[in-house]
Amino acid sequence: MTITVEFCGGERELVGFYPDSYPYFMPHVRLRGMKLPRHHNPGGYLCLLAQDGDEWHPGQDTLASLLEQQLPILEEVTQPGAASEYVTANEEHVGEPLSNFLPYMGHSAIIVPDELPPIGISSGTLLLDARVRGEKHPGIIAILRKISDNAGVPLVDYPVQMFAFKQRSSGLWTRLEGRPELGEGIDDEIRKRLYDLALETSPALQKRLHHAKAGEEIIFGFLYADQVEWRQAAEDWLFLWLRVAKAARHGRNPTASIVDYGLVRADWAGEDSLLKRAPALAPLRSKSVLLVGTGAIGSTLAMQLAKSGIRELRLVDTDHLQAGNSVRWAFGWEFAGFPKAEVIAHRVASDYPRTKATASTFRIGGFQQINPSDGLPFSDYDFLREEMRQVDLIIDATANYRVNHLLADVSRVEGKAYVWLSTTPGASGGVVGRVTPTATQGCWHCFQHAMAAGEIRYPADNGALDVQPRGCTHPTFVAAGIDSDEVSILASRLAVATLLAQDGGVGQASDFEWDVAVGDFFSADRRIESRWTTYPLHKHPDCSACA
Repeated sequence: MTITVEFCGGERELVGFYPDSYPYFMPHVRLRGMKLPRHHNPGGYLCLLAQDGDEWHPGQDTLASLLEQQLPILEEVTQPGAASEYVTANEEHVGEPLSNFLPYMGHSAIIVPDELPPIGISSGTLLLDARVRGEKHPGIIAILRKISDNAGVPLVDYPVQMFAFKQRSSGLWTRLEGRPELGEGIDDEIRKRLYDLALETSPALQKRLHHAKAGEEIIFGFLYADQVEWRQAAEDWLFLWLRVAKAARHGRNPTASIVDYGLVRADWAGEDSLLKRAPALAPLRSKSVLLVGTGAIGSTLAMQLAKSGIRELRLVDTDHLQAGNSVRWAFGWEFAGFPKAEVIAHRVASDYPRTKATASTFRIGGFQQINPSDGLPFSDYDFLREEMRQVDLIIDATANYRVNHLLADVSRVEGKAYVWLSTTPGASGGVVGRVTPTATQGCWHCFQHAMAAGEIRYPADNGALDVQPRGCTHPTFVAAGIDSDEVSILASRLAVATLLAQDGGVGQASDFEWDVAVGDFFSADRRIESRWTTYPLHKHPDCSACA
């Protein structure tokens, strides 16, 4: 629908586009013939409502009411001399970066660090680690590993490494004096203007394309100041992916290279950028955990800790993954046959590279064990004690009474915080608990006495029988992850709260006021919402360890 309105000192032509999902979603409005300094994206569309139209009321609002209400406000806030009070009251307090409105390639992104080249340097080279892509999938997914100047002197190093990013790629970058002015246009026109801008601002790119071979790919980065928060500017990245479709011909009848190109979004993943999304977890960047047991409950817990940004995970387990475990394990069939601890360490390194993860596969309590790395006799007891000395918290997800007993006692000797978790048959219930040195009155043995005396209740137990898979000498418990994950999630929250409360009380406000939680997920063989009962852990009069 084409509409003529009085706007910004004259008659202006608007075009309204109704989506098929109207009236549930608002019409889009394009302004022709002029460019506003704000609230006007590169495609020519006006930003008439905040947050992608969240203020649109289906069945009540119309295009007419939208224009009647919003155009006068838009006209006022985009005037150079608009009163700051009026702007503050009528603008949504978010930035409008150019990068949010560009026509990007699908399945493409370049992960970038927070650090930027020094202001006085205007251009240079890039080094990237990319995923291997087939010819049928143009574009790039990569990590920007190094930014250098034109002489090859490194300016920024990004040490993150990921297993899947194995293909080395190179590129060029230039710093613009300001945000590029792209004007109005369809997607192809916007891409072409940015490609032309790259050639115009970078003689090095012209030279490289002149000598490039067919099939060669080049990444070109623009660094420019843009609005990243409301009325605040900072430098942002924008990348061009270039692939030479036909090489330039030199000699008597020279021709230029024919180049395919597209836009690739920058994905900021530096330490500060990630911590902004969960600032309360920043202290975890200095914390390390020893997790013993990476089965159904331990695997989910490990990945939650990695998501939370823990600095280091040391993983211990003896078991390998079976496809049948996928009903409750963190990952599926792809890793059948692999040691569980090694799979978790691999996935942490692949998906959360800021967390260092190491795996040790051996049986606690095994007899005459040999260290596979050096072929020498191996002491599980000495190994565990040394590992405990290197970490801030021990988590026991083995659900094995003998291992619980050992780890609880050794943790106490080493003065380390200890968290344990377990489920009942069928994952109908579960227990999560912790002992923090100098803070928790009781110990793991006090917990056992309290449960035996009925002072801490038992979790629900639906009596589900174990099942012995073919080829196994030991039965395994019957349960699904939709239930057992309840225990893992609460245990991960308890572990994080315990770590945050360390260091002289920093983060005490984030800590729980209990030490043991007992949960029910089934009642009378019916699945129910999670029901937790929490307890402080006091010294028990029958506990010889605390006598």
